[in-house]
Amino acid sequence: MATEDNNSGLRTGESKRRKCTYAARREKTKELRQEIRRLESQVAVLKIRSAKPGQESEVDAMLKQTAEENTMMRDSAKKHQLQVAKMQSAINQCLRTQQSHPLYTYISLPQHWDERKTKLTAIREEKLRNAYNFVMDPGYIVDVDKTTYSDELFE
Repeated sequence: MATEDNNSGLRTGESKRRKCTYAARREKTKELRQEIRRLESQVAVLKIRSAKPGQESEVDAMLKQTAEENTMMRDSAKKHQLQVAKMQSAINQCLRTQQSHPLYTYISLPQHWDERKTKLTAIREEKLRNAYNFVMDPGYIVDVDKTTYSDELFE
């Protein structure tokens, strides 16, 4: 059903959705800023080409300053990337050494049986309390990211 207009090449049967004013202005602003950057770089190139022997120092100073700023930003980005890599490494090491289960505890028992018994009875209450809290806490086992469904029927 769409017919093509010979003059403009647009189809008259289909209508394109119009962009909102904010989005159109944002895109136009972005395009204009890119155009400004391009024109400023062209001006700098033309200044360099048309510079007289005494004026070259001003242009060179601007270029050196820009090069220094670029170097500083590049170094800063590398430092941040290195810090992120160090943090990732530390997190991975922490996750590997972390306990695999909430009730897991590393216990170093002495060789003598009396000392072993004393140590085990000393940690008994704490272990029982942790186990009770683990079993009785319903939110600890449930993964909040997963969807759950509960259907209870009463007679």
